[in-house]
Amino acid sequence: MIKNLKCYCNITFVVSLIILSTHSQKLQAQQLDKPELKQKVEVQQNIPNAYMGQYYPSGRVYLRAPNNRSNLRDPSSYNNFKWPEKLAIIPIPFLNIIDRKKTKPIKIKTATYERVLTKKFINNHLFTSYIPNYEEMDDHHDFCGLPTKKHKKKKHKLTYGYNSNDFYSALSFHCESIEQLRLYTTKPSALSYTVIAVPVSTAINYVRYVSGKRPISISEKIEIRKWKLGIAKLTKDYDCNYEPSYFDSAIMIAMIHLKGSKDKIRLSYYENPGCAGHQTIVYLIDILHNTNIKHRYFYVQYQGAL
Repeated sequence: MIKNLKCYCNITFVVSLIILSTHSQKLQAQQLDKPELKQKVEVQQNIPNAYMGQYYPSGRVYLRAPNNRSNLRDPSSYNNFKWPEKLAIIPIPFLNIIDRKKTKPIKIKTATYERVLTKKFINNHLFTSYIPNYEEMDDHHDFCGLPTKKHKKKKHKLTYGYNSNDFYSALSFHCESIEQLRLYTTKPSALSYTVIAVPVSTAINYVRYVSGKRPISISEKIEIRKWKLGIAKLTKDYDCNYEPSYFDSAIMIAMIHLKGSKDKIRLSYYENPGCAGHQTIVYLIDILHNTNIKHRYFYVQYQGAL
């Protein structure tokens, strides 16, 4: 039953993304028909791709693409998508505003592409797919396969810890697939932290940690209303144990300002237990030109059944 409910919740989210995407495409088509808006729309072509993931003290960076990248929805397109050779990884603070005071300033690093992650079988046993466990940052989580060889921490003589939440954290019994994540590498250090990764050609001016609710535009209010109506129809035959959340409850985390441009990258997040109590953290990256949203990316991290 739980498995069916998880599948059901995933379907509802995918359906919601399709609804939002279709609406967005209609709006964009309407804009292109207006000559005075053509220049503003063209600005989108210069916006960098953005990815999210986690940097670990080993120097390994595990990244994933957003859920709603139109050219990555088809698995075959995802496999053929060429990831950048080098990325600038931008540290993100703790999600909780109180814990955020513990966040230490860290310089932006450059990471180099290494490989795509796949399931590894040795003697018919699956190696762990729970990344924080593999990186020895979590010894309380159940192994998702066989324990892997310990990393030699003493070699670096560092005190390991977190400088933010762990992007890949999950409930102790839940294991997400690592397939199609991309592995990048950079210099090791003492702290692990969540990152936004952008091409190294992106001219970053400065990063500002922010708080407060993410602003909602008029068009987004319409989208959210349609989303809620769609979910209500899908769940009318179910007794919901939890109240689903939507991106109108998202809290801002960081604002990345670009040099010589009015473009900014805004990161927000919200937690969503869905109807049946399947906990997810949803990150939103908004590419802004002044205050207008040019691109909006969703990153949905499933954490397990509550």
